[in-house]
Amino acid sequence: MITGELTPQKGKIHIVQGNTIAIARQVIPRDQLNLSIKEFFESAFKEKDYKIDKKIEEVLKAVNFNAPMNKPIKEFSG
Repeated sequence: MITGELTPQKGKIHIVQGNTIAIARQVIPRDQLNLSIKEFFESAFKEKDYKIDKKIEEVLKAVNFNAPMNKPIKEFSG
């Protein structure tokens, strides 16, 4: 509902203007499987983020996952 793919049957969704919300899909689209971890994260932003490496490291650490950022997503197990 937050992404607009579904609409609520009743009630409202309020998002403060200027705020951002991150989402993670359960399945990565096939056309993105050849992307590296870094390219995948970069594709989520409209503008270049010069601190993306540090942010990726923090996310991977939070989920106890250690992997090189240049490794293609398709090389990870499902």
